[in-house]
Amino acid sequence: SDNGQKEVYSSVAINFNAPIKAKDVLNFITIHPQVPELEAVVDQEGQTLWFSGFYAPETVYKLIISPNLPDKWNVRLGQEYSLNFRTKPVDPSSCAGEGS
Repeated sequence: SDNGQKEVYSSVAINFNAPIKAKDVLNFITIHPQVPELEAVVDQEGQTLWFSGFYAPETVYKLIISPNLPDKWNVRLGQEYSLNFRTKPVDPSSCAGEGS
């Protein structure tokens, strides 16, 4: 991200040292404030977790990963991980429509 900021329409990625289990991964994730239609996708190697959904502009979010998140060998993360980030304002030039 750009100084902890992200575009409203972009995803958030978390990288892990070991492959994580993709099954039910959202059960181990908390994000405040809630993100409508939050989805989590694990890449093919299982080491990057992507979060997408409808993030609000100019909002501070806190993403928390449970210490119980298992890797593919059922070893737990062991400690809570948190990430704070902020969404940027919506760029008016990216909005559809005609000016008057």
